[in-house]
Amino acid sequence: VWAAHTRGVPRLFHAICAVAGLVLAGAGAWVAATDPLDEPAVSLALGGAVAGLVVAGAVAQAIASRVHAPLGLRLATPIAAVFAIEALLFAVGFPAIDDEKSPRRLAEAAASIVRQDADAAGPTGEAGRIGLVGDRPLVGGLVYYAGRPVRELRDNDEIERFFDAGGRALVVQARKRERFSALDDADERFRARSGRRALVVLTPPSPAGEAFPASPGAVSEPK
Repeated sequence: VWAAHTRGVPRLFHAICAVAGLVLAGAGAWVAATDPLDEPAVSLALGGAVAGLVVAGAVAQAIASRVHAPLGLRLATPIAAVFAIEALLFAVGFPAIDDEKSPRRLAEAAASIVRQDADAAGPTGEAGRIGLVGDRPLVGGLVYYAGRPVRELRDNDEIERFFDAGGRALVVQARKRERFSALDDADERFRARSGRRALVVLTPPSPAGEAFPASPGAVSEPK
């Protein structure tokens, strides 16, 4: 209602947006340059995205002003940019800061176990995939940090087929493991988080007297 009866954007609004834009662009550049997340690729992507959103918002605002776009659109542009930056922080920044919530170490542990010869088991083999029992929200994080495709598994039959087809690493919540008899003899290779949120990386049971070969760069954590 106010926007419909106002001819121009208040100067104070322009000033606030300009200051906020400079601060956010500077913060984005700082994140990209200094890697405060201890994840160079994530810091670069997050910082670059924040700075890019600020620049895009400023350009859009300038164009809207030049073509005399409706006032509501001109006011909505910086607000939309702020919400987009907040979404980036919640989706990328905060999980990277909070290692307890980030799937990075779990994904790296599973990836270090997965055999490099993804085609060794044939065209339908699972040698290059990471199995995941439940916890569908983890799929994106595992794929991103492990750089491996993920096979979602729902029951004992699918778990057995995954192992039989060459699957070497499977992720499951520790408290859910006992629900699947196919995992009774599986070997635990890595554990992340604690309590009811604990997640484990399992491998198929090794034959008697045969140790599971260690993978270069494997991540380990005390159980």
